[in-house]
Amino acid sequence: MGVPQGPLPSNQPSTFGNLHLICGDGETPADLGTLVSAADLQAALDRIKIRSKELKEQVYLTLTNHHKDLLRLASTAERSSNHVDDIGRDFASALTVLGSEDNEDGLGADIIASAAEHRELQIEIAAKQRALEAVSLVASLNQGLQSLDKQIRQGHLPQAAKWILSLEQRITGLPDKQSQGPLVFGLLREEVAARRSRVEADLDEEFEGAVVVDLGRGEVRAENVPDGGGKKGLETSWEALDTLDLLDRKLEKLAAQLSEGPVALSLKKVDLQVLTTDEEEEFAKLRFAGVSSEGGPATLVETYSSLVTVVQFIHRHVMHGDRSKTLRLGQILWPKIAKTLINGPLTSAVPSEASRLPEFEPLAKASAEFEKALEAEGLISKLEKGHELSAFAADIDVHFATKKRTSLLARARGLVTLPDLCLNTVTVGSGIDRKPPGIEPLPEVADKTEPRGKKARPLGRKGGVGTLVKEGGHADASRGEPSGDMPGTSGRQGGGGEEADEQGPFFYLPTCQVSTAVQQLAELAHEALREATQSSARTALQLHRTARDVLQLYRAIVPVQRQHQLESVPQLAMVFHNDCLYIAHHALMLGIQYKNALPPSLRDLSTLADLAPAFEQLADVTRSGQVRQQRDELMRALDEGKGFRFTDEEVNFKGAERAIKKVLHVLGHLATIWRPVLSRGIFHDMMTSLAEACVARVASEVLQLDDIAVEETTQLRHLLRTLLEGLPDVLTSPPAGSGAETIGRAETASRLVPTGPKLLRLIDFLDMSLRDINAAWESGNLPACGFRAPEVQRLIRAIFSDTPLQREVLARMDASKQSDH
Repeated sequence: MGVPQGPLPSNQPSTFGNLHLICGDGETPADLGTLVSAADLQAALDRIKIRSKELKEQVYLTLTNHHKDLLRLASTAERSSNHVDDIGRDFASALTVLGSEDNEDGLGADIIASAAEHRELQIEIAAKQRALEAVSLVASLNQGLQSLDKQIRQGHLPQAAKWILSLEQRITGLPDKQSQGPLVFGLLREEVAARRSRVEADLDEEFEGAVVVDLGRGEVRAENVPDGGGKKGLETSWEALDTLDLLDRKLEKLAAQLSEGPVALSLKKVDLQVLTTDEEEEFAKLRFAGVSSEGGPATLVETYSSLVTVVQFIHRHVMHGDRSKTLRLGQILWPKIAKTLINGPLTSAVPSEASRLPEFEPLAKASAEFEKALEAEGLISKLEKGHELSAFAADIDVHFATKKRTSLLARARGLVTLPDLCLNTVTVGSGIDRKPPGIEPLPEVADKTEPRGKKARPLGRKGGVGTLVKEGGHADASRGEPSGDMPGTSGRQGGGGEEADEQGPFFYLPTCQVSTAVQQLAELAHEALREATQSSARTALQLHRTARDVLQLYRAIVPVQRQHQLESVPQLAMVFHNDCLYIAHHALMLGIQYKNALPPSLRDLSTLADLAPAFEQLADVTRSGQVRQQRDELMRALDEGKGFRFTDEEVNFKGAERAIKKVLHVLGHLATIWRPVLSRGIFHDMMTSLAEACVARVASEVLQLDDIAVEETTQLRHLLRTLLEGLPDVLTSPPAGSGAETIGRAETASRLVPTGPKLLRLIDFLDMSLRDINAAWESGNLPACGFRAPEVQRLIRAIFSDTPLQREVLARMDASKQSDH
């Protein structure tokens, strides 16, 4: 048979695919898909025979080496198979003997019946056992009740309390009526509860008879126990009360009575009298009675002495010297006493000034001795919290700062919430002593390291809180009015203006009016910082924060609380504006003024200057709001003039005249109420801004007229002159005299507002001829006053008819415009 020709199909496995497995690691054809020669097949067969022989040899060697193991495994397998067969036969025999469950005569049915009977017997035995246990428990509890009754009859209350506690523990967990338990258990509970109520009543009677706090008669009576007399009265009740968890309740009642009686009176003037009797007397007594308050309340030392007497009596006659019992009473009574002392006399004794803190040292020492005396009597313990008074005294500087802060903030809040906050004003500024009476001069805290005569740093804004003083001590007039000294700084007014202090330049406040409340508010900030300069670092920090908070209270409360008034009443709005600048001025200066007197750790943090921008911004917002509001009102007044058209008609002229007079009236009213309130610079800026708005609009409306009759020019000149002549009275401070020449007043007004020269020249323009107008334009007179060529040309066309001369003048102006370009 020949060898197949050509490659094998790709989808059929090669006959020689595993040839290399048979041949081993020898050579195999490079491509099993190609033709294999006869020589290759013969070589492969030879290799297969050799490989087969090798495998047979390996199998033989394995059987030879492990012959015994193989025999042992075969024997074990045979025995296991036989054992499984035996078990199968035995199980089949058992099934034959037992029979089916449905077979009533089989052994299985007997076994099942026996098991059921056994379960029933177990249930019956368990029920009888529980019944027996219940009977035994009832018998035991009944016996316990009998023993309890015996102890009660004999008056052995401590033993009776122990029996009650034991019986309650034993009946706890027994079924009740809700769980359908035996009725006898419920009866036993009722019996134990009845005994408990009876014992508690006996203990109450014995306790109240052994110690009595009689507030009506003013005495504390304690049962007197003679030495060596054994336990008696209250002493025999302690154990029973403690066993029944009633002791704390009794001690709370006793502490409350003592707090209402001798302890409360000890905070006032009290007369204490301890009556120690002989052993035959039944009670020891502590009598207490209030003393007439004509001499004032008791001092703290007197209060401590009275309280020690009360505690000594309680410890010796009520607790019979038992420190553990006194301590338990102290755990209830002492927190009340400590709280009352701290909130009352101790807090009142905290000095209100840092310089008086050393006066508190004797009270701190007395407080420590008082706590030691209470510790000796057992009312407080070293190991427990009980030295609140010493801790309070140790932090006296903190309490001083807290008290001072509370006082200053309360006073500040009272100032900023006054109904007439902005109505009562005071003038501050240059040469005016604004320091209220009773305020000592502030400590000299100027920076001594700065050379004298050095130029002042610009601490304020232009038009803001103050004026910069130049080298040499004279105020810079370009920055505003020289201002007076702030509280605690020295200032001198001379012929050349306000002078600086010899220590160096200062930042002055322009003369204006502020509310008396804000002046006092600034003094509170000064007071806080004065105290900080005399205090420790942590106290100074709190007082420094207090100064900040005092000033910020104004910004937090007044703008919100007085919003409607500030928007509707111009005078109050500007007083508020000045208040903000006044506070900003102090905020800038306080840090500089007190820096070197504060503790070293605070000197780099002792600035309040960061508050100034917020107050300045609030002042700016108020001022710009008022200017905007008043400008709107003035514009509404000018609306009545109807653009000054056709003033040759009587109705239109009267309307325009009323508009001008109303504008002057509004400006005059604002000048009257603002002139004494505002500083001269701010007053001038605000009034000039309002006047300029009016003048600019009037000039613009006249320049926009399309047709002006000859009669109208006369009327318009009258209206414009009326406006200008009325402005000096509202723009100057003090106002210009009414007897000034008319022309002089108009010229004065033209210099006070930017558009004034233009309006004044417009008055002349309305009375000029075309040649004069042309000459004024070509000479530069009209452009110098702010006239533009289109405005002049429009006005010429409105006044003069279309003539060759008019066209020539207009052409010359057009030519000049082109030449300018």
